[in-house]
Amino acid sequence: MYLHGEPAAVDRGQRSVGVEYRARDTEEASMRLLYVGALACLALAPFATAGEDEWQALMKQAATARQAEKPADALPALTAAIKEAEAFPPGDPRLVMSLASLADTHDKLGHFAEAEPLYARAIAIIEKAAGPDHPAVGELLGRRADDLRKLGKTAEADQAGARAVKIKAAQAERDAKDAAGPKYQGMSVGQWTAALASPQRMQVMDALLRGDKEALPVLTELLESEYSPVRVTAANGLAQLGADAEGALPGLILALKDKDLNVRYWALSALKKMGPAAATAVPGLIAALSTHPAAEPGLEGPPRYYKDARAVAADALGSIGPGAKAAVPRLKEVAAKDDEPEVRAAATAALALIEGKQAP
Repeated sequence: MYLHGEPAAVDRGQRSVGVEYRARDTEEASMRLLYVGALACLALAPFATAGEDEWQALMKQAATARQAEKPADALPALTAAIKEAEAFPPGDPRLVMSLASLADTHDKLGHFAEAEPLYARAIAIIEKAAGPDHPAVGELLGRRADDLRKLGKTAEADQAGARAVKIKAAQAERDAKDAAGPKYQGMSVGQWTAALASPQRMQVMDALLRGDKEALPVLTELLESEYSPVRVTAANGLAQLGADAEGALPGLILALKDKDLNVRYWALSALKKMGPAAATAVPGLIAALSTHPAAEPGLEGPPRYYKDARAVAADALGSIGPGAKAAVPRLKEVAAKDDEPEVRAAATAALALIEGKQAP
């Protein structure tokens, strides 16, 4: 995901990611649920960087073999991909993707005894990250039930199958609601969520960070996602919209209390770019000046993100100008007593802007 700093440059002339994502999705449609399940695992561990290239190369090699209808040729690459993923932090989403892909390949070859435990392992990882009723659990349970039945384990198959049916029915209701909701580049909020966990996730993030005001409705809903990496991308995307993100103001105010410091940072950045239009966020911005490990220990993100949040909160209040007069007493306190020079300087500059004085 993009952390602090400007997003990578995007070629605005490239094809829409909606078209590109669907064109590259050569797996069955149900694999998108597995991407969402993998995304859920980010609650346990973010994408690691070491070994990413090796894992991607192995998965691409396996996909090429599967597309050529040579599933047996994909087995060595997928087995190696699992070993690469096992070296990542516990709960890394690429392990779920690798396990599910190898299990599916074994199924295509009729290797049901090999596929079943792979599905079981992937299910356990997703359940730990997102609970027993996650839609990806339902998808994998259905596949595991089929394998158990083919292996003559009828009682286990019936139990797994019944759970799968229940989970899938609940997911069908959510899918119907998602389909009726906002879309961007022809993709719904649910599809963007799945795409953000797919192998094309970097391209997907770039598409949402272009500053295209047409993305506002989808970004606004993504900001409410249960997955923090999705919320980070949504808040960042809204920050790139600048004044055009005003319609997301209520959600951005709520995001100031997010458990992820990176979400807070980008939400604060979005409010800063809105200027006086963000005046209703003043109470939340005043509270954000207290974003400190002593007050809120254990928030997600490196410790340095605490001071970043306080500094940008001061910047946002300054950009609002006289409409942020209610923040003056707290800003004076921060300017005099905050333990970070960067934050004290930001508070001093904000006071000058609010009070109409020239900064020293």
